[in-house]
Amino acid sequence: MEPAAEQSLNDSTCFPPEPPRKAAKLDDAFAFCESLASHFLQSSDFSANNIAAILDAFPSEDHTRTWLESDGDSKAITVGACNRGGVTAIRRNTRRMPAVAKYLAACLRLVAPQCEFTSVSVHRNLQAPMHQDSFNSSVPNVVVPLSFFSGGHIFVVHPEGPDQTFYEDASWTGFKLDCATHAWAFDAKHCKHFTLPWQGSRSLLVAFTVGHLSGLASDDREFLTSLGFKIPSRDVQQGPTMKPYPLQGYDLRCPQVSTDSAPLTQPSPAFPSAELPADGPLVIELCAGSAILSQTAASRGFAIMPVDHAHNRHTPKCKMVNLDLTQSHSWEVLKFVIKSRRVAMVFAAPPCGTCSAARHFRPGPPVLRTTSHPWGVPWASTRDWVKLKAANAIYKQLCAFLELCDQHSVPWCVENPTNSTLWELPCLAYPLAHGFFAHCQACAFGSERDKKTSFLCSSSGISRMALMCPGCKQHATWGLTSDDTFATAEEAAYPPAMCQALCDVFESEAARLNYVLGSAQPLLARAHKQPRGRLHPQLLSEHAAVLSRLLPRAPPLNHKRCLTQDVHGVPAGSKLLRSENRGNKGLFCVFGVFRSPESFVREAKLLYHPFDSLAQLPDYLIKSLFEQLTKSPAEICKLRLLRLQKWRARATELAPVEHAHRAKMQPSVKEILANKRTALLEEMAAEIDWPDKGLFSEMRQGFRLVGCLSPSGVFREGPYLASISESELMENADSIRASLLARVSSDPLDENAEELYDVTLQEATQKKWLDGPLTPGDIGKRFEAWIPVRRFCVVQKGRLRPIDDFKENLVNQACSTSERIVLQAMDHLLWSLSVLCHFYRKRGAVDFTLSSGERLTGLVHPDWQKPGASMQVATLDLKSAYKQLPLNPCDFDKSVVTLKDPETGSISCFVMRTLPFGALASVYHFLRVSLLLHALGCHLGACWSAYFDDFPMATHSLVATSTSALVKGFLKLAGFDFAEEKCTPFSSDVEVLGVTLDVSQSSEGLINIRNKPSRCEELNAVIEEVLRDKALVPCRLPSFIGKLQIPVSLDASGIEALKILQQRLTHGKPRVIRAGWKEKPILLFTDGALEDDNLDHGPATVGAVMFKPNEPNAYAFGCEVPANVLSHWRSDGKKHVIGLVELYGAILALRHWRKHLDGSRVILFVDNWPALDTLVKGDASVAIWREILMILENPQEASPCYLWIARVPSASNIADAPSRGSLSELSHWSVRVEVPRCPLSKVALKSIVSQG
Repeated sequence: MEPAAEQSLNDSTCFPPEPPRKAAKLDDAFAFCESLASHFLQSSDFSANNIAAILDAFPSEDHTRTWLESDGDSKAITVGACNRGGVTAIRRNTRRMPAVAKYLAACLRLVAPQCEFTSVSVHRNLQAPMHQDSFNSSVPNVVVPLSFFSGGHIFVVHPEGPDQTFYEDASWTGFKLDCATHAWAFDAKHCKHFTLPWQGSRSLLVAFTVGHLSGLASDDREFLTSLGFKIPSRDVQQGPTMKPYPLQGYDLRCPQVSTDSAPLTQPSPAFPSAELPADGPLVIELCAGSAILSQTAASRGFAIMPVDHAHNRHTPKCKMVNLDLTQSHSWEVLKFVIKSRRVAMVFAAPPCGTCSAARHFRPGPPVLRTTSHPWGVPWASTRDWVKLKAANAIYKQLCAFLELCDQHSVPWCVENPTNSTLWELPCLAYPLAHGFFAHCQACAFGSERDKKTSFLCSSSGISRMALMCPGCKQHATWGLTSDDTFATAEEAAYPPAMCQALCDVFESEAARLNYVLGSAQPLLARAHKQPRGRLHPQLLSEHAAVLSRLLPRAPPLNHKRCLTQDVHGVPAGSKLLRSENRGNKGLFCVFGVFRSPESFVREAKLLYHPFDSLAQLPDYLIKSLFEQLTKSPAEICKLRLLRLQKWRARATELAPVEHAHRAKMQPSVKEILANKRTALLEEMAAEIDWPDKGLFSEMRQGFRLVGCLSPSGVFREGPYLASISESELMENADSIRASLLARVSSDPLDENAEELYDVTLQEATQKKWLDGPLTPGDIGKRFEAWIPVRRFCVVQKGRLRPIDDFKENLVNQACSTSERIVLQAMDHLLWSLSVLCHFYRKRGAVDFTLSSGERLTGLVHPDWQKPGASMQVATLDLKSAYKQLPLNPCDFDKSVVTLKDPETGSISCFVMRTLPFGALASVYHFLRVSLLLHALGCHLGACWSAYFDDFPMATHSLVATSTSALVKGFLKLAGFDFAEEKCTPFSSDVEVLGVTLDVSQSSEGLINIRNKPSRCEELNAVIEEVLRDKALVPCRLPSFIGKLQIPVSLDASGIEALKILQQRLTHGKPRVIRAGWKEKPILLFTDGALEDDNLDHGPATVGAVMFKPNEPNAYAFGCEVPANVLSHWRSDGKKHVIGLVELYGAILALRHWRKHLDGSRVILFVDNWPALDTLVKGDASVAIWREILMILENPQEASPCYLWIARVPSASNIADAPSRGSLSELSHWSVRVEVPRCPLSKVALKSIVSQG
């Protein structure tokens, strides 16, 4: 057991009232366990200590039949489902103690939110003999540590494992799972496994899934689901044996403390999840100021929405949402957000200036509120009344909003100074009646002043913030500071420790609501390209575990804040992440425990390259790919035909239903949807359980352009919030109209004016997309208030495209959505081609995993053996895409197309009847329809992707005709027009989305991508002009280059970079994607050291280690950086150039070992963030950094590898020792020492390590 001083963060003192005690006259042990679990659930208190308390209260049971002999403290409890004699039912303990079952399931979900299970056990000091769970499901078991112990590994027998051990006089190969460090998932059905000896008290939480789930009664299934068990949708009884993989995230031994300060990752399992990384639950911070709390919450895995007004005097730490909280519209937008997002906390710190107690001291500012005048004293000055009115508006609307939060089960918290008169306002009656107070002093969280702050929260968990002064010897003074600013201004931002503690409360609430923080999956690549940024989760987490301890005194630390000796079970070298002075209780410390270099390498070897993950693909496309591979060409063609015939027949049967829908439509909507079979599409969408349930009712009414757009469930969470309401927009219609009509009237006609007007006239008279032409007077008679939209044009490929400026007329600013759009058409297409190419060539077993955890397993059909990977591609475009969907008549008055008649010079107006090109809402609505068509096409058997109205397609040449007939037949059946003249026939190459995609070498597993020749020519001409003028001028650049807004002069390195770009455009090789699936990557570790006082070798040294899959030995080098190179880096006066040394080491390794890396998957681990950022971006703002990057350009062009750059902590970097002249960390491998050449001087570098 842990020492008393080492209390977890969920110490019971934080959660009044006290939990039940045995003195409560609960004679029945089961009832006592239930009362404990109920209390812990009510308090949202999930910890290993609490599980131990439940286990202690549980009656002893005889486990000798299934466990080896162990000490007298052995015990177990199991709840959930069981299977005995082929009968699947609920365990008796689950019926006796439903709260215990619910609590254990909730704890398991905190650690492994994506895992499925039917049963949960708690084991204490029980040693399992070698066995195999043959009668269970193939769903992996999960084991979670509940105590601190050493040893006690679970040995999983597996032919591909790196470890060996002896059991009963036999040698076994497999994986030795260190379940004392973190949780693991492993295949207990197909793999024999047993427990190794341990020291200490060993407690585990174990989840598993019983077999024969089809025999589980529906009532029993519903009961277990209501308790939080994640039961698979079907029996999973077969499939390839998977390798174990670690689960790193929530540590129940250190509750409410994530195992990292940022969202963590885990190595890809043998069959990685097909689900995109989820965004964390949302934290809304109102009156955010500097937004330091939001910044901290983001680092802990939350999505954030800091809100303040546009004139916020603070410099925000993250992107701010500007809303004026004195206006009712802003609160309507916030109501929309809490109704459409997963919100973990609404945190508000309303302005306290008018409520400040300092106003009651003299001399000082005037008193603005009294007990008899809580809303403001009548003698306040005009200026002060403005402040009072604004503050009162915020207070009243905030309190009403908090009541709405409670109605939607959204936690809330309000902060203000303890002595603020805000707490006495009448509008606070509801929050005061339904909230919990916590009072604290800022000095308890590291501030220099004893500012008294109070929190009023919907959760009792806020009590952990109730920390008063720990006994500081003195505090900084108030009043004016040395720079003549008020000390109160310095205390406006929360201390970092206070932000961390508040985030602990947020995490507790998220856990109670079953919200998962951030993503636990590795970062996903886009079209085989690594995204930039540090906030993405890394392939392996920074720490193996995070441990919390309550210590009597400050721990011994070095200059890096790492422990110099073991402290209460936390090993030396662990990093102090944060601390909190709890007065007489001691110092609460959170430590990050690093992996050893050997352990880090061991876990890294379990990784697959992110390019080999299907996580980018939606389930319906994965199912289509699986069908393409496991069925014969004849079966595929027959299936497609039968499915189309089925839906054609169903369309005939649904004709009366469609007629009834049309009878209720507005005339304009009915005309635009004339050919659409909405009833058929709705039934097809229901068959695939499409999440956008409101799509068809909105389509039949016409789509809105303003207001709060309903969440579709199709896109990712991420709000775009309106800055004005629809009513405010129409109130300003007169001024907007006058301004825009004046501009249209005064703008001169350009060379495209006549053609633009003719096109607009055709849209009205022939295509019926518009109603007109009309005069402004005619429009005024039709609408009481109306807003024009100015029409202009762009010319693309010699074709004029009309665009309506809905930003200028403020319509786009009146639109809110709770989702953000991420388009991945090229990603989907390339991943699909890569997977199909691989399996058509290699054949064998197919094992795909859907986002639900369901596995699709089978064999590539033998009929694909002879033709091999003969892939073809094509494109299909919808015709006048936006114009096929109707506009809601409610928005006719906000979309009056206005332009000048070039013949008469008068203003002509046209009423819009379809989705306009240029409106924010049009993009959202059209993509809802486009993605539905994409999903339905995949369901019918097509392999295609969707980018707005473009649908690139991939197919095997044997079924190309069938694929073309399928997609065209489907679109005609649904009533969507496509451009026949743009439909390219299936061939070995096609121009799609701005590039040429070439699959002529697909039989060799190669997919080539290059820029379109026309784009190369256009860009080459621009580069020639830039090189001549030595400057970039935005107005002369093609639109596809980017969003450069100001002219930029080029230095020598910029000119050199442009020359390389020009060379690649004209003579460069196409980008090649090599089809592959689950290939173990080459692992590179690099490091640099800079020690001017080093007497053994030069001040700057680099080291690297390479591990190749399926090779027992390692490759390594350790070398000095040449003195002249180091002098050059320091020529600008900078001495600490460690970043350059680290970058040099990484590029040196990539160049030296390029013969091994050519065409291979490679993961490069670097422990320096600036070097990592520079390698990912391929660019740097500092000239010397760019010089080093240029070394990498030509080798990567000539011999490209599939590179992913990942972070390794310095303490876990196996390359650290070689960079300092040692091979001590590599004693577990046979090492081949090499000596690279300097890429600058071409001379062999001086080695600082030797083979011996």
